[in-house]
Amino acid sequence: MVVKSSSPQADRFALPLVNEYIDTQESKPLVMHPAIPVHDSSVRYEEADQMTQGTFWRPWGNKAAQNDPSLPSWVSNPQSAEIAAMSIPALNANSKLVLTAKRRQADVWSLFMFASVVVGLMTYWHLTVSLEAILGETEAMLSVRNSINIKLRSAEKDVRMLSREVQATESIFKRRKEEKTQAFELEEAKALEERDAALAELHALEEAAAISSETSASLRAAVQRAGALAVANKWGPRNHVVEFELEFPGQGDGPTKFSVEMASIQLMPHSVHTFMEMVDKHLWDGCSFVMNAMHVIKAAPLAFEASNSAGAEKARAFTDAGLNGPRFNENNDHYPHMKYTLGFAGGNSPSWYINTEDNTEIHGGDPAFARIISGFDTIARLEDSETSNGIWFKQRIGIKSARIVA
Repeated sequence: MVVKSSSPQADRFALPLVNEYIDTQESKPLVMHPAIPVHDSSVRYEEADQMTQGTFWRPWGNKAAQNDPSLPSWVSNPQSAEIAAMSIPALNANSKLVLTAKRRQADVWSLFMFASVVVGLMTYWHLTVSLEAILGETEAMLSVRNSINIKLRSAEKDVRMLSREVQATESIFKRRKEEKTQAFELEEAKALEERDAALAELHALEEAAAISSETSASLRAAVQRAGALAVANKWGPRNHVVEFELEFPGQGDGPTKFSVEMASIQLMPHSVHTFMEMVDKHLWDGCSFVMNAMHVIKAAPLAFEASNSAGAEKARAFTDAGLNGPRFNENNDHYPHMKYTLGFAGGNSPSWYINTEDNTEIHGGDPAFARIISGFDTIARLEDSETSNGIWFKQRIGIKSARIVA
């Protein structure tokens, strides 16, 4: 702030004091009363003196001003003799003391420094906050890294254990595979040996079978020739007839006879000879028909009376005569198992049966040796006889007699 006066005499005395005061107080506000005339007849000197002391000289009346050696001695006491001896030049009656205030211009360097300090503080605060955030993230990342390291170590341990287990398993599998391979090789070698032995045995059997077949064929041919010759010599070369008389217990009167014609001795010589020898020795007298099933009516060397002793005697009679059935299954495609033909049951048994249907496909392996030529009503009576469970006759049908008639 700069103080100016409209009077040159006032500038000489008052302005240096005012400017000095302003420079000392810097920015303290300065309160000034309205300008008063220095010499005015209407204002007494005492009043002016009191007003001056109450405004201008008040800041200089403190102890700091009194004790400051840099100030003039009269500053400490404005009422001193020095001040009283001072003569204030006479001023014009119209002269006035004018105090003006002027804003001091801001220092650019101070503003720059202030701005730099503010920017630095803000930067420091921002860096502090950023550093704290970075430290927090770093701690979190370190924690995560430690956790990952722990898990990795655990995983590595598990992997090592699993690797050892896999190696052990592979070793076991390899050992088992080797054992299986060795066992397979041994079994294969053994199988090859057995196969070779079996092939050799089969070859030997084939040779023996061939020899046996040839021998068997020769024997069969010899047996057939012998049978045909025996029949021709004993009963003649023609086809012979055998007559059966039956007994139906508990069924009343009815047909009881039927006749069969034997096959030609050229077709079935051994079977014809065997059956005619049984009839000629009366082995079937007192035997019986025992079953009616599967399109056949079967006769067996079982006693008509159905007692154990009688059955044993009948079976022994066939054995004693050496007539337990044909020695082999004699077959001929020209004499099949047609309806009402007779055939041996086979199985080294003297039993025989009557075919009630065409059983060529079923009984093609059994010898067929005769056919019924009369007494079909008797055969029908046999078929109608009551059975148990559809197989066995409830009451055996007896063979009263069997004889060669022609």
